[in-house]
Amino acid sequence: MEDAKRSRPLDITYSARKTLWLLGFHNSEEMKKHTFYRMNGIIVASVIILLPVLSLTEMVIGEDVVYMEVLHYLLTQVWVVIKLLLYLSYRSKLLILEDFLRCESLNVHSYEQDHFISTAIRIQKIFIGSLGVIGWMFTLIFGILPLLTEKSLLVPIWMPIKFETEFWHAYETVYYFILVCIYVSIDSLVLGFVAIATAELEILRNNLENVVVRQESDSYAVQEENIRKRLIGCVIHHNSIIT
Repeated sequence: MEDAKRSRPLDITYSARKTLWLLGFHNSEEMKKHTFYRMNGIIVASVIILLPVLSLTEMVIGEDVVYMEVLHYLLTQVWVVIKLLLYLSYRSKLLILEDFLRCESLNVHSYEQDHFISTAIRIQKIFIGSLGVIGWMFTLIFGILPLLTEKSLLVPIWMPIKFETEFWHAYETVYYFILVCIYVSIDSLVLGFVAIATAELEILRNNLENVVVRQESDSYAVQEENIRKRLIGCVIHHNSIIT
């Protein structure tokens, strides 16, 4: 019953991993690949690659182009694409790390020590929630701003297909919403792993502080054996953290 109540270290990164899974870029033991996952990955990848190409094309062949404006948006787009490519290149190692974080030596904290993990989860939720709100507010403002101004598109792009301007504006809005999700999720995932290491070190410190606690009702030999077992547990825990 106690195990069911305890938080897992990997729970700290759950929101970030779930968001990346919904976008089709993350899979693990808890979040398997399937048709929905693959389709999302293809669609999202197509969306985020296309806009930088359209922006660059507009800068090269467009007329009356404000180059610095296009370049500003282009650098933002390219930076997030690079961040995503870096994540994908290290994804296999991150999945190995996830599997390792499920090992017993990193999930043996007591119910009394659970606050180290639950506090990290709460801080992580506040962080990702704050970034998410800022990103969603940006997307909302981005979406409604053309309705309040005379400008048809906030991001100048080359429009190869002569759809209505509203279509391209909707595409840009969806694009930046996806970019916000990717940016927030990857940063939160990396910081989440740091938070896991910090929480585990706090648990290790707590175990070391209590390693020589003796039960007066036990014999001296039993007390020494219990201390030896706790020290072995601390060594195993320490080695798991730094591995």
